[in-house]
Amino acid sequence: MSHFKRLPEFEKEIKKLSQKYPSLEKDIIDLEDVLRVLPTGSGKNFTIIHSTEKMVLVKTRLACKSLRDRSMRIIYAFHNEEVTFA
Repeated sequence: MSHFKRLPEFEKEIKKLSQKYPSLEKDIIDLEDVLRVLPTGSGKNFTIIHSTEKMVLVKTRLACKSLRDRSMRIIYAFHNEEVTFA
């Protein structure tokens, strides 16, 4: 079972952006559901930026319903069984 830990900076940005994009919080929860199954993602929207034995840094595109045909970039770190959003 994966545990997601959000950094304070990430929480602050999400709070600010959620006012403009109301579906954002739900979209992030949907992303977390995907990452529980595939921690480093799958497909063209996931790019591994850096990898070590203990950690993988991944950049992904988050399809935000409020943005319609556009997306947001999210960078996260996968530490064995823990994901940290930055």
